[in-house]
Amino acid sequence: MLPLKVSESADIERVMIGRIELVTPEQRELLSRIGAYPSHSQKWFYETFEKMSEKDQSLARAELLAGNRSLKDCGFKMPSSYRDYMAVGRFRDALVVDEIRRRGNKGLMAFAKVYGLNYFKSW
Repeated sequence: MLPLKVSESADIERVMIGRIELVTPEQRELLSRIGAYPSHSQKWFYETFEKMSEKDQSLARAELLAGNRSLKDCGFKMPSSYRDYMAVGRFRDALVVDEIRRRGNKGLMAFAKVYGLNYFKSW
């Protein structure tokens, strides 16, 4: 039970809201494609970042962390595997891990390791 205080007298009713996220066939296809790419690397990120001036690096870092700009907006050219990963949607990390657990996709596991998704590690 969550604590609740009100400053005046009132009729209080508690409600609960449920939510379910459905995994679409398109998301499953994207996960399959990510796992099928021959290799995964973060080299594209570091190469683009190193080409920026120190001022642009600071600005890009701040804008990315604040969520004000996307990688593309900051001039990063993402590989197809990462573009597909971003297209999976906001629950992409959980879906990658779920797919690894369900099918043991070694390519997807390699992607997860390269991009640090191993904090879910139980595979």
